[in-house]
Amino acid sequence: MKNNSFIAHLYFLVSLLLLVTMFACSDDETRQVPVDVGILSASKGEVILDYDTPTEEVITFSWHAEKSSLIQYQLVFSANGKIDTVNVLSEVNKKFIHAELNRILVDDLGLEIGKQANVDVFVYAKGTSRTNTGSSNVVTVAVTPSPKVPEPPLDQVTLSVPRTDVVVDLANPSGEAVTLSWGSEKNVFIYYTITLMAGSRTAAVDVLADVSKEFTHVELNNILIDKLKMEVGKAAEVTAQIAASVIISDKVVKSNQVVFTATPKAKDVTPPAYTKLWIVGNATPNGWDIGNPNEMAADPANIYQFKFNEVLAAGQFKIPTTTGNWGADTYMPPVDGAGISSTEVKLMPKATPDNKWNIVNAGAYKVLLNISASPFIQITPFVPYDQLYILGDATAAGWDASNAIAMEVDPNDHNVFTWTGELSSTGRGQFTFPVSTDASNTTFFAAPTSGAGLMATQLSFTSTGTSINNFKVKEGEDGIYTITINQLKETISIVKQ
Repeated sequence: MKNNSFIAHLYFLVSLLLLVTMFACSDDETRQVPVDVGILSASKGEVILDYDTPTEEVITFSWHAEKSSLIQYQLVFSANGKIDTVNVLSEVNKKFIHAELNRILVDDLGLEIGKQANVDVFVYAKGTSRTNTGSSNVVTVAVTPSPKVPEPPLDQVTLSVPRTDVVVDLANPSGEAVTLSWGSEKNVFIYYTITLMAGSRTAAVDVLADVSKEFTHVELNNILIDKLKMEVGKAAEVTAQIAASVIISDKVVKSNQVVFTATPKAKDVTPPAYTKLWIVGNATPNGWDIGNPNEMAADPANIYQFKFNEVLAAGQFKIPTTTGNWGADTYMPPVDGAGISSTEVKLMPKATPDNKWNIVNAGAYKVLLNISASPFIQITPFVPYDQLYILGDATAAGWDASNAIAMEVDPNDHNVFTWTGELSSTGRGQFTFPVSTDASNTTFFAAPTSGAGLMATQLSFTSTGTSINNFKVKEGEDGIYTITINQLKETISIVKQ
């Protein structure tokens, strides 16, 4: 790898002049604040492009900058008296496959196939406010282009959104706020960029070869406020459109536009008073052992909620905020002996008075405690669903609810269901667990967070059809898996066979 040659400096200056012209500041934003791009490096100093391995990674460029949604980057390539740029949005590295890099070399830089040449590369950065810019050092890579691979077909892209009224819920930051979809199968040669528009503002989201994008609540909220400059608490329309780019040619196809309404929320969400809680009492498996009470599970769908799903004995319980101390602050009912129909709860300083909830009938229960500014408790007897199914394009069922695949119930425990079969990353590579094959079903055992992977051990539950987070199979994870679900405890195990 060679650095700082005379030609590299010449290309650098010419390229920088062009880019500054492209991203000139507006009249009311004239203050220039340099962006620290850091040192650019390449994973290889010499690259020979290979026609027979078009989808394999060939080189990675990285720069030591802090990743920020307020800064966007371009890689600038120069050779043979020509310049080409590659947008990488807010990423601080860029991996190229053979076919992608080869197109730049042959089509845009005009390099000769089979003949080695030097290409100079640097990073150009600009703030999304268009008031600050920066650039990296120049690195030189020796490249040998190969013949180009055939271009994939790309005629039309149809974008869809499942709901047009999006409710941002920052108590469920990692949950799915909205999903945009535009295809059924991935093509490694077609990359997609989502453009979100509100008023005169735009925000670009690069999704590479994926054919859908799930925005989490916190992710969408940050875009609405930071990039689209929407007013907190005020509903406004957001327009979305997809641009599909064939990375081995200059072909770009834009989708239809879809519109949804969203209301940004203030970012300064009050954190929960506690991140761990316990349940103690002779109704619980560990009884009155304050040194080792049963721990409640944090609800993955709400930062203010805790769950305890278990078979309870007839008896009493309360919810301490720590272990080993009977005098610690404790969540209790306002009245001693409250039954399962009571929803009121109070945090009693020093556990005084010593009120407790009362379980009259032993059995399976789901206890849900909310410790927000408006706290409540729900103590619900649980009757297991007769049947669970697996659904999604990661399975052979696809997204047709009538084709959902039945899981097998454990004859010794009707809370437990198992399924063994193939999971694929094809298409969106997603799956979830409905309780019915009816298309109108709204009850699901779903992923704990949007796009949760195969290492997840918790489930979220919804009976309203909202915030249905899907599990995600990543490329390279395809295979035969055994999935075991406990619908009472809302746990999952996904094991590759």
